[in-house]
Amino acid sequence: MKKFIRHIFLFLLPVVMLLAISLSFPIQKRWQYEYTKDDCMNRGVWIHDRIFNNNTPIKIAFIGSSHTINGISDTLIASRLGIDDQVVNFGYCRLGRNLHYALLKDILKTQLPEKIILEMRAVENQHSHPIFPYVADKAEVYMPLQVFHKKAITDIYNASVMRWHFQQQELWNNHHSPPLRLDNFGFLVNVDTANIDFLNQKKLKRQAPITIPKDHQLSLPIAYLQAIQSLCEANKVELILLYLPAYGTYLDAPLDTTFLKNNTTILLPDTSILKNPNLWHDDEHFNKAGAEALSMWVAEKLSKR
Repeated sequence: MKKFIRHIFLFLLPVVMLLAISLSFPIQKRWQYEYTKDDCMNRGVWIHDRIFNNNTPIKIAFIGSSHTINGISDTLIASRLGIDDQVVNFGYCRLGRNLHYALLKDILKTQLPEKIILEMRAVENQHSHPIFPYVADKAEVYMPLQVFHKKAITDIYNASVMRWHFQQQELWNNHHSPPLRLDNFGFLVNVDTANIDFLNQKKLKRQAPITIPKDHQLSLPIAYLQAIQSLCEANKVELILLYLPAYGTYLDAPLDTTFLKNNTTILLPDTSILKNPNLWHDDEHFNKAGAEALSMWVAEKLSKR
């Protein structure tokens, strides 16, 4: 048995050393975001440039998934609040709280928003976001807040491969950076309306009680949500949670927010918006009419704060 373990150790040692060496390579921040070019409509490069290359102030930043991308019209909210160009939709496809934490840290490197509005779902997603290892600072990848989460090794591997690719391109002078994207807003939306029968089928499936994940399964998102809250407090930025569930969920509020401090504001959109089938593009995303209704509601709430 000892001989077997020794062989395994000797086999893994060079792999671990290569990973460690690659993480020590310097890398350009924009290239990290460029590495996601085939993902989420190449939204990564725009997010980088809005944070690091666009001098337009950011007073309110929305962070979340595609629910935020399609549901929050930053242009409409900015206009309603009279702060043109200073409300930004930083939504990114798919789930993973560690990405939201990484984005917030990058935003705070160049901006000090008045408000961060963070998307909440009915139940927290348990996993690391797929692009977290690409855009996060290497310290965040190598020493995540939860070291033993399921994708920790995969994240380190992906971050290392990215850095190897960057060094290769630099060595061969083969790095062609895309042009700057200096548009201020990140709202994207679909105009089509979902089929009512399709929505009703999804609604029936979501009427069953949701199984509450075990505590250890939620340790990763909880750690990052608490870190987001602490980061906002340290920088005197107001954190607001915005509930954006899928169509048909029976929950009128997130299942559990007891791990957050009691003074956290949670915005719960009117059920007349969430339950209106004419406002949905599919069972996960609002259409243009839905986004306008939701954004006007959000703007009204923010105007009173």
